[in-house]
Amino acid sequence: MESIQSPTKEEMPKIPGDLNTEITEFDNRKLSHAEPQVKTPDPRVEYAKEQILAQVPKFTEKTLHHVDPNVGHDIKVIDNGAANGKAA
Repeated sequence: MESIQSPTKEEMPKIPGDLNTEITEFDNRKLSHAEPQVKTPDPRVEYAKEQILAQVPKFTEKTLHHVDPNVGHDIKVIDNGAANGKAA
């Protein structure tokens, strides 16, 4: 049985120079116009998620991010016992 081998670099079809340049320019233009995906969560939504997670029995995430809608930024809670209002 004959083994199948990948073609060598020399055996691969060549992309015509004009097309290769066009593809490269298109990729560069697309990259330069790409906008970064920045997560700017709504504090109220994050607060609601954390309230739900805090009620999950045996929640084991080490650091629970708690967002207080009145403060508007993360407050780190060390364990889920503290998140549930229990002593750690």
